[in-house]
Amino acid sequence: MLLLGLSQAAAATEAGGRLADAKAKLGALQFEPAARRVAEALAAGDAQPSEVAELYFVLGQASAVLGRDAEALEAFGRALSIAPGLSLAPGTSPRIAAPFRAAGERLAGERLATSPAVRVLDTGLAEVLVEVRGDVFRLVERGEVEVQSPTGWTAAPLAPTAPMRATVPCAREGCAYRVVLHDHPGNVVLEAGTRDAPLRAFPAQAPAAPPAAVSAAPVADQVQPASPTWYRTRWPYLGAALAAAAAGGVLAWQYGVQDARLRELQAARADHLFSEAQGVDRARMTCFVGTWVGFGVAAGFGVAAAFNW
Repeated sequence: MLLLGLSQAAAATEAGGRLADAKAKLGALQFEPAARRVAEALAAGDAQPSEVAELYFVLGQASAVLGRDAEALEAFGRALSIAPGLSLAPGTSPRIAAPFRAAGERLAGERLATSPAVRVLDTGLAEVLVEVRGDVFRLVERGEVEVQSPTGWTAAPLAPTAPMRATVPCAREGCAYRVVLHDHPGNVVLEAGTRDAPLRAFPAQAPAAPPAAVSAAPVADQVQPASPTWYRTRWPYLGAALAAAAAGGVLAWQYGVQDARLRELQAARADHLFSEAQGVDRARMTCFVGTWVGFGVAAGFGVAAAFNW
C-alpha cells in the first residue's frame, strides 16, 4: 500500500509538471509546442480529472490559434465536461472564444457525471452498475470499482456494457467502495467517491410485513361510527334555550314588578320626586327589552336543537 501511494504521488507530480510546461509554452505564444506537450501529457495516462481538464483547456486555445477549429471545439468540450467552471480571460481573441462558446452550446449545461447503483448479494458479493451521463465528447473508455477490505483496496474492472457493471467482494453487512473512470490512455476523468470518503453499499431492507387480514365479521362489528362532536348534538342547544327562556321569564316578572311600582308612584306623585319615577321607568324598560331578547335567544337555540335532534 505504501509503494502504491508513492507511485501515485510520483505520477501526480509528473502529470503536474507536464501541465505546467504546456501552460508555460502557451503563455510564451509557442502554440505548436504547447499542443505537442499536451498530447504527450495525455498520452502518459497518469493525469487526474482537474489536470485532464486543464490540459484540454490549453489544447483548445493552442488549436484555435493554429486554425484547427474542430480540434479546438472538441478540446474545449472535453475540458468543460470535466470542469464546467472554466472560462476564458476577458478580451480573449474571438478566434479562441468562438470554439469555446460552441463547445458550451453543444454541452447545453451537461457535465460528466455518474450515480453508481449497487446491490449487495447474499453470496458475499455486490453488483455495481455505473451509468455515465453527460459524456457528449466521448471521454470515458473504461473504468473500475475499488472495494475496501481489511487488507486494503482491491479493484475490479467494469464490463463495457450499458450500463457498465462489475461484481466485487462485499460483506453481507455492506462495504465501502469507489468508482474510477478513465479515458483511452488511462487518465482519470471522473471519480465517484474517494479512498478518504468512499461510497457505502448496504444490503437491501427486508420487505415490510403484510397488513393483518380483516375478518369477515359483520360490518357493524368492524367499523363503529364515530361519536358526533358536542356541537352536532341537541343537548347544548336545548340547555341554552332553557337557560335563555328562564332568564326571559325572570325579566318578564321584574318588568311586572317595576310596572306596578311605576303606577304606584304615578298615583301618589305628590309624595315622590320625579327622578324616582324616571329610575323606575328605566328599570321597567330594561326588563321589557331583556324579556324579548331572552325569549328570542331561547327560540334560536330551540331551532338549533331541533336541527340536531
